[in-house]
Amino acid sequence: MNETAGGDFWETWSCSLSIAPSMAPIPDHQPNGLLPPFLGPDPTTRALMSPHMATPEEFVAKFATSEARRRILTGYLNHREAIRRTGLTTGFQWLAGSFADRMTREPNDIDIVTFFVSPNGWDQSAVVHANPTVFRPHLSKVKYQCDAYFVSLSAWPRVNASRLLSDHGFGAWARRYTISGGAPKHRRRRHAHRRRAEAPSQDDPEFLVKISAYWFGLFSHQKLTFWWRGIVCVPLASHDNDAAARDMLQLMAEQT
Repeated sequence: MNETAGGDFWETWSCSLSIAPSMAPIPDHQPNGLLPPFLGPDPTTRALMSPHMATPEEFVAKFATSEARRRILTGYLNHREAIRRTGLTTGFQWLAGSFADRMTREPNDIDIVTFFVSPNGWDQSAVVHANPTVFRPHLSKVKYQCDAYFVSLSAWPRVNASRLLSDHGFGAWARRYTISGGAPKHRRRRHAHRRRAEAPSQDDPEFLVKISAYWFGLFSHQKLTFWWRGIVCVPLASHDNDAAARDMLQLMAEQT
C-alpha cells in the first residue's frame, strides 16, 4: 500500500465515520454489568459486533451517571481537544475499561486507544516531546484522567514478519511504533543502531493487525473474570458533538 492510497483510504473512511449517525444507541449493560460484545442472537453479523459506534454526546449521556464519572468525562473531552490541537483530527478512539462497566465502585480513569492518521508534515517525535501530558499515559492519567495510548494508521515499521509475530518481537516493536512511553533506557541504547537501520514504512501491515488485535483482545475481556464485553468507538473529529457533550455535562452539574 503506498502512502497516498493508504492516506486517502483512512481519511475517507474516518471522515465518513465522523459524520455518520450512530447505527443504534449504546446498548444496555448485561446482568453482569458489562456491555454486550455483540447484539442479536449470534456474533456473525459484523454491523452488530462491538465496538459499538457512538458520538461523544451519546457516550456522555450513557456514562455520566455520577459526579466522579462526570469529572473523568470532562477530562476526556479536554484530552480530545488537546489531541486535535497537536494536528491530529482524523481517526477514531476505542473507549473501554471499568469506566464502560456498570459497577458499584467509582472508576479512576478511562482507557483509550486513539487510532490516528498523521497529517502531512506531522513530526511525531517533536509533537510528542512538546505534548507529553497528551501522549504519555502516566501523565495523561494525572492531567486528564485518561489512560491514553495511540496507534498510527499512517505508517508501519519495516520488520521481519517472523520476528514481529513472536512475543518478544511484537513487544519491542509495539513500544517503538505506538506512542506509549517507549522502551526502558538500557534497551533503547542497545537497539539504537537497529532503529536507525529499520525506518518506518508502509511495507508491513501485519503490525497494524497485530497491535489492533492486542488492544481489542485486552479491552474486550474483563481482567479478573475473563468475561467477554463490548467496547465503544467514537470518531476523533467531532467538534460539534464535543461541544454538545460539554453542554450536557454542564447541565448535569447544575441540576445536582
